[in-house]
Amino acid sequence: MRFGIYIHLKEGEQKNMSYNKLADEQINVVHNPNAKEFEVKLSDSSAEKAYLSYELVGNTIDLQHTYVPNQYRGKGVAQKLVESALDYIQNTPSIQHILPSCSYVAKHLQAKAPQYSHMTTIRLKIPPNLYSPWKYLYKQRSKKAMDPPAPLTPFEQKLYDHYKVIYDTQFQSLKQIFSKEVQLLSTKSRFAQLQLRAEEREFRHLLKLVQSENDRLLDVRLEDERLELEEEMKIKNQVISVLGTRAEQKLADIEAEVKRMKLESKSHINPNDLDLEIERMLNEKHDYDYSINLQGTKKLKGGQTIDEQQQMFDGRKLIKDAPYELEPKQVERKAPGSSKYE
Repeated sequence: MRFGIYIHLKEGEQKNMSYNKLADEQINVVHNPNAKEFEVKLSDSSAEKAYLSYELVGNTIDLQHTYVPNQYRGKGVAQKLVESALDYIQNTPSIQHILPSCSYVAKHLQAKAPQYSHMTTIRLKIPPNLYSPWKYLYKQRSKKAMDPPAPLTPFEQKLYDHYKVIYDTQFQSLKQIFSKEVQLLSTKSRFAQLQLRAEEREFRHLLKLVQSENDRLLDVRLEDERLELEEEMKIKNQVISVLGTRAEQKLADIEAEVKRMKLESKSHINPNDLDLEIERMLNEKHDYDYSINLQGTKKLKGGQTIDEQQQMFDGRKLIKDAPYELEPKQVERKAPGSSKYE
């Protein structure tokens, strides 16, 4: 909300002013409604111009500012601008009021254009801090209405001089104290700013250290995980190698046992005495009617499997003894190299 006081101007006398004016044909005023200005181009070689800006609100025109370059002042350019603006106002019936915010326009209206006094008003702008909607709590007394001070006696003058010296001294001391306090506060403020900047730098440095330490710990953890994985793979490879060696040894033992049995089977039958061999084989309690595969499994003729409870991997005994073979037998020990069937 804008507050203002509107008063009518009184008609004034026209002042006699002598300028070194330009010719009227040299001053060509152009109305620019887009920029809301009355313009005068002063030079063809440069972009210098003089103008009168305005603001149109409803039926009121506010002539705000008149600008003329220094070298063209006092030559009637501003007067020509104001006259052109007044002619435009006179030819525009929708404009009913004039607000001369520009001081030059107000002087011109007061001195040289009294015919516009019926539509001219001045708006005095009051600052917000000076406007108070409240009434004063007490009646103010004008300084002009106050009684003049009574003359001082010589004794009072002495007292006045004495206390004036004391007052000036104390006032100067207080002024020095406040000046030092202001300087100290300013120094403290600058020191606090410097300290804050130093703390910010230290904080950034600590952040970098923490980040670098986190990166180092991450690298160490990844390296430990890699070494742990390699150790685990090494143990697994060792286990696989041991199991493979055992499987190869077991296969070799089985093959050796098969070869041994093949060699022994060659001496099972004596071709010179077939009847004796047949009788001995019929009376033999050992059952050789089985087969052994590469996995070391023994199977009878009917397809039944012989379970091995005490299988040895040294190749010395892979065939389980039958229960009847554990019985004590009267076996005559033969000489080395001789057949066990002789």
